[in-house]
Amino acid sequence: MNTNVEQFTDIKSLINCLGSAMDLTSPESREYYQRITYASCELAAQAGYVDAQLSELISRLLYKSVLSLLKDADYSFHDMRLSARNFQGMGTTLFKLVPDPDADQKVLRAGTADKMIDLAEEIVTAMDDNVAPLEFAKNFTPENKYPGEVINALEIMRTKDYAWMNLFYGKDLFGEVIKHNVSVSLDDTIRMTEAISFLIDFRSPFTAMHSAGVAASAVELARYAGMNETEQKKMRIAGNLHDLGKLKVPTAILEKNGKLTDEEFDVIKEHVFYTYQILREAKGFDEIAEWAGFHHEKLNGNGYPFGLSEEEIPLGTRIMTVADIFSAITEVRPYRKGMPKDKVIKIMKENAKRGEISEYLVEILVSHYDEIDNVRAEVSKEAGRRYFEAIEETEKAEEVERRRKEAEAKREAVQKEKEAAAEAARQARISAKENARLIREAKKKAEVMAKAESKKKAKEVEKKVEKETEKVKSAAQKAKKILPRKSVASEE
Repeated sequence: MNTNVEQFTDIKSLINCLGSAMDLTSPESREYYQRITYASCELAAQAGYVDAQLSELISRLLYKSVLSLLKDADYSFHDMRLSARNFQGMGTTLFKLVPDPDADQKVLRAGTADKMIDLAEEIVTAMDDNVAPLEFAKNFTPENKYPGEVINALEIMRTKDYAWMNLFYGKDLFGEVIKHNVSVSLDDTIRMTEAISFLIDFRSPFTAMHSAGVAASAVELARYAGMNETEQKKMRIAGNLHDLGKLKVPTAILEKNGKLTDEEFDVIKEHVFYTYQILREAKGFDEIAEWAGFHHEKLNGNGYPFGLSEEEIPLGTRIMTVADIFSAITEVRPYRKGMPKDKVIKIMKENAKRGEISEYLVEILVSHYDEIDNVRAEVSKEAGRRYFEAIEETEKAEEVERRRKEAEAKREAVQKEKEAAAEAARQARISAKENARLIREAKKKAEVMAKAESKKKAKEVEKKVEKETEKVKSAAQKAKKILPRKSVASEE
């Protein structure tokens, strides 16, 4: 990384900012995906990969975690996919800032990264808060679907007690992932906050171009108001993130075509408070937090959420307020066209006359209206192009994914048929063996029965012979007794 570039913030601040933004959509899911991120990176570390080699892993993790977090919110399916894809790019950008690995060091490939993420998700899903971390580490058994490199990494990780304790009890797991807290320049911060602005705006086609338009208008106003280049870059960041808190607002309210109810407006008012609270925690974002988080404050003290007085509202905030109103009424929405120039100027002057916004900045806007509006329109057009191009790319990706799933389903069906056929053959073999056994047993039983029957008949014949013999003997004995008497009688 070029150390001559002016440094502004650091990677951990940006990751924590992202984590806080995720909290607005689903705090529970954020913890789940923090754990998956940590476990994935720990597996990669045990496999011998260092920070600079983890771009592929982190970008895929960001894509997967943001996509899943948005599912828990009320994003449309297309908007979830394309917002998450922009975060995938942000992950790559983040890790380009880490010093490059040596040329001879291995690179973490996409396939291996995916398997590590899958195993990490399996680990986190199986975690039980009633089981001690080290006991869980010893007894965890993964599915039999991972390559040797991933399994070897798991076995090494089992010996790292700190990893499992972090996984169960760690509070800043996103921060733990970044071993080197590398500084980030203003220009890199702008690129990364543009990715976050996609997450904010792509929730709905109603707001798909808003943050880009506000940022561009604010930078132009800042330039005409005399701000230097560094302040203008900060203004762009503030414009990118000025509606960060709207991640907490239901889409139904954001897309309502009509006047909000008091209850709905109360919900809307919260978004600037969340924006301010998240941004003020990031290193180097003190001014940006005020410019972005105070943009609904009014010079007459009737703004929200803090009700600041004119003296408490800095120039950057005043610029952001004018840029936000200007962009909102000039940009095209699905339910209306942008307002014409004369009507826009009338509304802006009326707001200034009521003491709500800066009359000085409105004069600058009117004086340079065409220049500022052309820049806003061009940037908004580009944002819209990216939005619909991203939808088209997402639809193609979804089609590829659909076909992949169909092919996988067919492979699984064929595999199941093969398994069923193999099982049927196995059962047939078992049945044939069983039938053969039964036949052998039947033959033996028949032989035994035949022998028993033969013996029985032999005994019966023997008994009959014995009876006949007894009869003959008995008759002979009787004959002997009778014959002598007959002889005597004949002699007489």
